[in-house]
Amino acid sequence: MCVILTGCNVGMTPSGGSDAQVRAGMDALPLDQQAKIIMMSPAPMEHKMKQIQDAYAKAGKPVPPEYQSGGASPPGSGAPAHG
Repeated sequence: MCVILTGCNVGMTPSGGSDAQVRAGMDALPLDQQAKIIMMSPAPMEHKMKQIQDAYAKAGKPVPPEYQSGGASPPGSGAPAHG
């Protein structure tokens, strides 16, 4: 009889923070940096734009034109620049 045991070493937990720690760190960044980080995510464009717009609304600041729906292509969107 052969027995194979697998497990993980509790001391080898992945680095990084909890969801709350990550959110707190993100909220501490300036809005333009938050927007850049959100744009680098693999999420669908509509979701990224909504997150950015929500962040600006929460801060009570106007959303820059590049992050308004129907505006120019957002930075990092992969869309060709116009002009």
